[in-house]
Amino acid sequence: MNGDAPPDMMPYTFGGSILDDFSPTELRDLQRNSVNILAQLHAMPLDGADTSFAAPHSNNPLQRLLQEQRDYYDWARNNIVYPTIEAAFDWLTANMPTNPGPTVLSWGDARIGNILYNRSVPVAVLDWEMVNLGPAGIDVGWMSFMHRFFQNLAVNYGMTGFPDFMLPADVLADYVAAGGFDIGDLHWYEVYGAMRFAAISIRTSGRQIAYGEAVQPDDPEDLIMHKDLLIQMIL
Repeated sequence: MNGDAPPDMMPYTFGGSILDDFSPTELRDLQRNSVNILAQLHAMPLDGADTSFAAPHSNNPLQRLLQEQRDYYDWARNNIVYPTIEAAFDWLTANMPTNPGPTVLSWGDARIGNILYNRSVPVAVLDWEMVNLGPAGIDVGWMSFMHRFFQNLAVNYGMTGFPDFMLPADVLADYVAAGGFDIGDLHWYEVYGAMRFAAISIRTSGRQIAYGEAVQPDDPEDLIMHKDLLIQMIL
């Protein structure tokens, strides 16, 4: 299958990607088509799938996912305490959505960098190592947050990026229009995504340090590239 994906390195918001010559209409179509993929995935029946790992927490899937992330963070942090991530866990626990909706197949790493496109039309969906079961908001929030992360990087380095692309309200509206469940509080799921990405960041950065590819900073929280953004989101 032939196609192109917006890159992570350097981020597509820095320029030099397939999106550079897209018209506003094409960017809007790419966003809508990408979000439509989520609605289609979430509509897939779970009949016959092995869901036994989720059964003990079937009445509270978000609590299960949050605990899974807490377990991952406790493993990844290597006995170092990261106050920003701890604060994010506290915020998420205190602001749990009251109506997360049905449990669906969750792609896990739902972002445009994991989709191959023929111009604005998706032709392949890649990278399934984070697949899980959970409310639809997990994927919708991750897709929205990951663009926000890359856009924030671009702005911090004095670049324009794509400020009108993947705006949370538009992403949610597109998802509902495609037949997806109205998850309501998209912000909670974006914060969840930002927390999860922070935990992943300290693990991948810690690995680089262990292999001599990077130096341990004086402040361990400098390993969280989006620390200021995460703080802003929970405040």
